[in-house]
Amino acid sequence: MNGVIPEIGATVSAVIACDIVKVVARFKTGTDEGFAAPEASKNTTTSDAMVPLHIHDISSSAAAIILLAPLVLGVILGPLAERYFLTSLANYNNDLTIFFTRPISASILAFAAVFVSWALVPELLKQLRKLRRDVDRTA
Repeated sequence: MNGVIPEIGATVSAVIACDIVKVVARFKTGTDEGFAAPEASKNTTTSDAMVPLHIHDISSSAAAIILLAPLVLGVILGPLAERYFLTSLANYNNDLTIFFTRPISASILAFAAVFVSWALVPELLKQLRKLRRDVDRTA
């Protein structure tokens, strides 16, 4: 509930959760609540921060604004992009090569390919190293 109060972020929420866990911990020993409660409390503040943003139009945290911005961009630009994509395909007889032969669209596709590769290559390399280690162990 701490995210509903404007300008109270994850840190305050985690501190409150730690204090509550300390009170509960007096009655128990060896519990994991001391780790789980602050983390869960911190994670809920992001979704709770959207409440004042929608009700009072108050930006309660940076996370709320970042979450709202992609939503607005998707709602506004999504239909426009789809319409222009379909118009381009109709003008060029459904030929997809038009997106690779025009400089601007080719640049955008190249940047998209680089960013996707940037995200996937480290994970693929990690999996390849793991596979090599497993093969070396069995050999």
